[in-house]
Amino acid sequence: MKKINKYPLLEILIKRVMRSKLTDHVVVATTTSKKDDEIVNFLKKKKISFFRGSEKNVTLRVIKAAEKYKADIIVQLTGDNPLIDPKIIDYMIKYFTKEFPKFHFIANNGLGMYSRRTVPWGMDVQIFTYKDLVSNYKKSFKKILREHPSLYFYREGRKFYNLKNLPMPRYWRSNINPRLTVDTPKDLKLIRMIFKKLGKNKNFYFGLKEILNFLKQHKSYLSINNKIKQKKISIRY
Repeated sequence: MKKINKYPLLEILIKRVMRSKLTDHVVVATTTSKKDDEIVNFLKKKKISFFRGSEKNVTLRVIKAAEKYKADIIVQLTGDNPLIDPKIIDYMIKYFTKEFPKFHFIANNGLGMYSRRTVPWGMDVQIFTYKDLVSNYKKSFKKILREHPSLYFYREGRKFYNLKNLPMPRYWRSNINPRLTVDTPKDLKLIRMIFKKLGKNKNFYFGLKEILNFLKQHKSYLSINNKIKQKKISIRY
């Protein structure tokens, strides 16, 4: 609920996701915790679909949200990535629907191998089916697998699923490698500066290409948060 230009990060994220041409429904899966009442009140006011579920069992929360809104395919995004580009979302949905069931799970985050990423942090998209997520949940007895809905695909699920780390086209790549997710105050500072320059006149919809071009011209901005280390999850190969 931190704000940029008077708009909460969550609202900016949702506005951008709603520009996707291939998604049918946008749902915020939040928790039943009282501290998330602020989020729910905001979503009600804006008439945005939501589901409240377990704070710690995120996998079950996503499953229940998918059941409520009758989702067959789940495009998993996270609330700390307000600059997600809807064109990237559509690029990946198009690939998934064309190649399924050749590939059961696609992502653009390197599947846990950070050296294979072809987009900055903050542009992460993961796509899988509701049916497969339910199947995974029945076999996910470890706490960490219930905290991270897609982790089973990366680890235990490698034996059963065909996974695809989808490389992004060259126009979405850059050697400057900016950090565009919001985990810390320094991250938020950079995002606010980007919006100040690119988000004028209530323009929420500039894409990754515009962001990269801007940061190439203002490389000093990258020093704001380039020392932050992304939290890692253990992946066994």
